[in-house]
Amino acid sequence: MSRRSRSQARESGAQALRGLGFRFESRNGGSHLIVEDRFDFWPGTRVWIERRGPMRGTGLDSLVATLQGRDAPGPSPVDTMRDVLRDCREHLRASGGPESLLARINEFLDP
Repeated sequence: MSRRSRSQARESGAQALRGLGFRFESRNGGSHLIVEDRFDFWPGTRVWIERRGPMRGTGLDSLVATLQGRDAPGPSPVDTMRDVLRDCREHLRASGGPESLLARINEFLDP
């Protein structure tokens, strides 16, 4: 996920939680939100974990569903894999990683 995408996700995540009436504390310029004193949420990466429990997940919809006590609509495995591969591709490009691996990732993401 690019810096711009993470920045946009930080802003939209906080706005959405505020609009839904959830209390949260913002840390590190909005990159870390403590939601309802129960969950840590990083809107830039869409990852959330329960502070004192086993629950964890990805995505704002999943967090909201958990806060509201309903089943979360999970992302499809293919969408999750695409997100992981996009992050890997970005890292490989930035670090000058192996071209063969970068080529395989590009084949999957950009058929």
